[in-house]
Amino acid sequence: MGFLVGWIIDRKFIRFEAPANKSIAVFRLVYGVIFIKVIDLLAEIVFAGAHVWTKGFALNFISFFMVTAVYPAAFRFIEQLPKQNQNKKIL
Repeated sequence: MGFLVGWIIDRKFIRFEAPANKSIAVFRLVYGVIFIKVIDLLAEIVFAGAHVWTKGFALNFISFFMVTAVYPAAFRFIEQLPKQNQNKKIL
């Protein structure tokens, strides 16, 4: 469910693409693994007292949604920051 929602958001709004540069791809991979582990730990804490099925659904939904929508949107935003700063004119 989280994958489907994230994928639809990515295709319609984010349009995330794989980088041509290998160093950028490695950077995304390393920070992506760290990002997912942090999100999983936080979700585990938040849903600690929930029923097993509810907890499982919530953890999977959050994990897949983060991977398919939030993570690509964050990198898309970060990679556009230098372009935005170049376009600003200094008076």
